[in-house]
Amino acid sequence: SFRSAVRPARSRGGGSGLARHANQAVSTATDIEKAYFAGLFDGEGCLHMRWVGNCLDTTVQVQMTTPEPLIALHQLYGGTLRCARRKDGHKPVWEWYGRRKVIDEFLRELEPYLRIKRNKVEAILEARRLIGGKKQDGMQRYGFGRPIPADELAQRRAAYRKYLEASANVS
Repeated sequence: SFRSAVRPARSRGGGSGLARHANQAVSTATDIEKAYFAGLFDGEGCLHMRWVGNCLDTTVQVQMTTPEPLIALHQLYGGTLRCARRKDGHKPVWEWYGRRKVIDEFLRELEPYLRIKRNKVEAILEARRLIGGKKQDGMQRYGFGRPIPADELAQRRAAYRKYLEASANVS
């Protein structure tokens, strides 16, 4: 059963309640798990990219009423897991989502197995490459009063257009 794939949580916090955060989890997913999660993500997942000022904000999420696969995603990749109880008598909806470093690891590991969302993932990974890791690479960090150079802003806009084109081609 799938429950055997659920590993002990690597959360460094969380506390009580239904929302748990583990942004520093390190994936040890097997190839079979990566293929399974890629199929799950192709069918039930969402990718979002939007402009916030001159910056691109990206998120990835999966929602469903069965919690076990999302618990496993949370344990392997970090991010946030929460349960929204519904008042209309329907099953609660579980949601796993990630931003920033969670997206980088999750999408890079699953990209080879994706079928439907592959072009969107490629566009988001390109955008993440442009906006992520600047401090570690010795490059200037932008924002907070430091303008983004025109050439880099043009690259970000091109990555966003690629994402929009890929989104239009996904049914």
